[in-house]
Amino acid sequence: MAFCNFNEQQKIVMMVTFWVVWYSRNKLVHERILPSVPDSLSFIQAFIRECGSPISLVAVEPTLPCSKWSASALNIVKNNFDAAFDVQSLACLQAVIFAIELGFRNVVFEDDSLAVIKRVSASSSDYYVISPIVNDIREVVKGLESADFNFVHREGNNAAHALARSRSRR
Repeated sequence: MAFCNFNEQQKIVMMVTFWVVWYSRNKLVHERILPSVPDSLSFIQAFIRECGSPISLVAVEPTLPCSKWSASALNIVKNNFDAAFDVQSLACLQAVIFAIELGFRNVVFEDDSLAVIKRVSASSSDYYVISPIVNDIREVVKGLESADFNFVHREGNNAAHALARSRSRR
């Protein structure tokens, strides 16, 4: 395949993919950590989306069923958050702090970044760039009686996504 035969969108996807493969290789060689394929694919899609490219990568969408926003159970507050991929964990941390400051005790946090939800929900630590923020989230959430972190598709997180997008335009 000749790279010059690809259209602009295909070139962007290829370059970001090569970058992620190289990053994954370095993580494996230097830290003995192999990022998962779903995490890598999610990162590729999020990075391209956040760069403002109109590319749609249907093949890398999570294969979980689509969902719509639904209310939480009685006496449980639902807190949806959304932000750019590289600050996603920071948005999660801010959502947890916000819930505590408002005096909520039982909270369900929802986001459309499966990678962040998995990392925050995991019992073990990893060596990703966002690990210090994830550790902060785990510490702060101890101030709640109960806290759950759930993945929700973009369709179920539209309000948070629209708010984050309007905020980033300012």
